[in-house]
Amino acid sequence: MESDEEEAIENFVQRIKISIQLGLDKMDIDCIDKNTENRLIDLCLQDRRIQNGQYNCNYIENLIERELIAAM
Repeated sequence: MESDEEEAIENFVQRIKISIQLGLDKMDIDCIDKNTENRLIDLCLQDRRIQNGQYNCNYIENLIERELIAAM
């Protein structure tokens, strides 16, 4: 059985994946490879504002968009 913390992290990762897809849609990108997706998830999980709970969906989407633009 998963602990509450593991479940919360799993739910948060799912929200990050949704934000990734929204960023891809906004930038008219069809898809990204799994390594890029994992890198974006790790980036979000390592971000200080996100770790401190000082974020919203727009912040995550902008972070992802900046990273995608930098990768292009």
